[in-house]
Amino acid sequence: MTVSLNKHREKDNSICNIKEKRTYPIIHPTSDAPLCSSCEQLELPFFDPSCPGCMEILKNQNTSISQIFAIIRQWMPQTQQNIQVLVNEILKRGAHVDDRDGLTDMTILQYACKAGAIGVGDAYMATETVKMMLDKGADTRLKCRWTDMTALHYAVYFDVVPVLEVLLETDKNIDINIPCQEFDGGTSLHIAAYNLCVEATKILIKYGADVNIKDDFKRTPYDCIPQISEVESMSDVVDIICHLRKLLQNKIQYSEYDLVDYSNITGRTVLKSLRLKLGDKVIVGGAKVRYN
Repeated sequence: MTVSLNKHREKDNSICNIKEKRTYPIIHPTSDAPLCSSCEQLELPFFDPSCPGCMEILKNQNTSISQIFAIIRQWMPQTQQNIQVLVNEILKRGAHVDDRDGLTDMTILQYACKAGAIGVGDAYMATETVKMMLDKGADTRLKCRWTDMTALHYAVYFDVVPVLEVLLETDKNIDINIPCQEFDGGTSLHIAAYNLCVEATKILIKYGADVNIKDDFKRTPYDCIPQISEVESMSDVVDIICHLRKLLQNKIQYSEYDLVDYSNITGRTVLKSLRLKLGDKVIVGGAKVRYN
């Protein structure tokens, strides 16, 4: 059961300077998520922000940033839908906006981007948290060392469209075509195509993503759309694939290297390329024809 923490949010939105803010980012050591005694007795396997005992631990300044990162790693609605509360607690402890989790090497911003995933997170709360982090100077260019993904890649992969729009609208210097080695050198548009993220694809195209760019295997985003035979034969999935194909196909622009202009090529040149010359006899459909 997910319980909203609105009663805590108003207080948390104005971050208190409990500790002096660090001027440089660090990687925090790996830690386990704390549990209150009540949750331990119930043998609950996760920190529950809806539990008063767990919230008391979270508000305790002796609870470390590493422990809060461990809470954020828990992939369940109880934690992901309260991402802003958790991030605020990290910042209250003097963290730099670009601090990283030692286990995943993800930044606070990257965690916030994925926290809006449909079915697990809260897109509105994730978007507000991302806005807050960008206002504080979070670097969108940073990549996770293990996945090679930026905040933009995470927003696309988890199909959090409002977060994607905020990233592209707020940071005018963001590299929308930055490659990701986790996806064979593909861009965000490749990731969106592979995961059938239609709305994310529309947003990326709107902000100028290159539909012709190729990954390490020379595939364009269009080439990364799953084949209908590769997915379950569900009508809605087939419709999505067809929609995505049409969307990307309509935007593909062929370069001068893709299409060759033959208008200035003479007949003699064509004959020479075929190793023929005037006067040679060739057979077409069983009949002899002489070139004059």
